[in-house]
Amino acid sequence: MVNSMTKPSSDATEIVTELRQIRPYRKHCALLILEGTTDRAFWNKLTYEGCGLVPAENKEKAVNALTMANSIESLPGVAAIIDPDTWLLEKSVKLETQNLLFDDTPDIELMLLKSPALENALYNTLSGHPPEDVSNFASILRTHCIRLATDYGYFRLLHYRRPRFGLRVKKVGKCLDQYIDAVTLKLDDESVATALVDPLKKISESNLLDRVRRLRRYTSPRLELCRGKDTLLIMAHVLEVLVRQHFDDDYVLDELTSLFHIHDCSHRIARVLRMNYDTAYFPETSLFSRMQKWERENPKFRMVRRYPRQTM
Repeated sequence: MVNSMTKPSSDATEIVTELRQIRPYRKHCALLILEGTTDRAFWNKLTYEGCGLVPAENKEKAVNALTMANSIESLPGVAAIIDPDTWLLEKSVKLETQNLLFDDTPDIELMLLKSPALENALYNTLSGHPPEDVSNFASILRTHCIRLATDYGYFRLLHYRRPRFGLRVKKVGKCLDQYIDAVTLKLDDESVATALVDPLKKISESNLLDRVRRLRRYTSPRLELCRGKDTLLIMAHVLEVLVRQHFDDDYVLDELTSLFHIHDCSHRIARVLRMNYDTAYFPETSLFSRMQKWERENPKFRMVRRYPRQTM
């Protein structure tokens, strides 16, 4: 039996309808609502093979569908896996929603980046180089990307706390690489502030910078400030600089450019990390622990794929 995977539903009611249709055929398996439409293949290899996977189109819709499903007595064994994003940093009460599962990293991309998936991808491509050199380069690349994503994360945090300012964080986030100096590998705060401020000037650039600097002063850097998509976009931008610093070898740059399809933006990097994510890493995550806990509390339904390293 393989996981049931359906097309994304347009609203919470349709998601619940699909769950009700699946339940008779998955009597002893968990039904999982997934946040993203591209998450199915990834979770298909990490969850019990009989689970029903129903994708939503965003986190809010997934949580709404979960709440609705949990209110139906005849529809037991339903949970949702979401990216906690800023909810994690703000300790949002929404994370206390019944049957809501999440990792202690903000999203899937950061869970992947935190794992040895990057090292695996680099080892396979740079097999002619000493493993310790490749491992060291992976660590340097990861550190720079997370640092720069964290720097921008303070702007995102301010937007989350003060939405009335109308900061254009999504628009700037899509071209974040344009605001990173390719030599110094630093974020140009002034340019970012100018790009973020709405034309209606609900906040001035100088006021925005002052607020972000205060946030940096009183909120220590942490992974929860990052967004995976920001981090991978940054990786595509800084890779060439770091390769030249670490290897000084055009062949290595050509190989990694080919591997990650750098000019095809960050989507290819995400795919490469997913392909190189060994299932042996998953039992080390907090999400896996939460899934185990869910199984213990719902003994009639299977959710966790059994791994050789797992201890129950």
